[in-house]
Amino acid sequence: MYRYFIIPVVWALAILVLYSIPGFDLSYEEPWDLLRLDKIAHMGLFAVMFLVLMVAFRKQGSYRRLKFHARKFSLILTLLYGAVLEFYQGAFFIERSSDLLDFIANSVGAFLGILLFRILYGKELARV
Repeated sequence: MYRYFIIPVVWALAILVLYSIPGFDLSYEEPWDLLRLDKIAHMGLFAVMFLVLMVAFRKQGSYRRLKFHARKFSLILTLLYGAVLEFYQGAFFIERSSDLLDFIANSVGAFLGILLFRILYGKELARV
């Protein structure tokens, strides 16, 4: 069962590393360019987070409830992870701050992950 969660854990750690980059190491030309690119990046990271969690929950066979409610568990975990990272970014990371708009972008990404899963795996597999 645990082997299916290697990719979600690695992806979560990759997101954590990106969140922990000190703010002064992030360079940008215009603040508005960063704002648009930043929100798209947040959506993409968390769409993939949902997708890899969904696949892991659907592939594991040890817990039927996790398999049957994969979409719900994946969405909840992705939303919680996005919220916790935003909080920690503001509290602990150097030159970084929590941002409600980033959390909203993370959440939109999680919901886009549902659509992405449906596109990649089909309507029948996405329904359960």
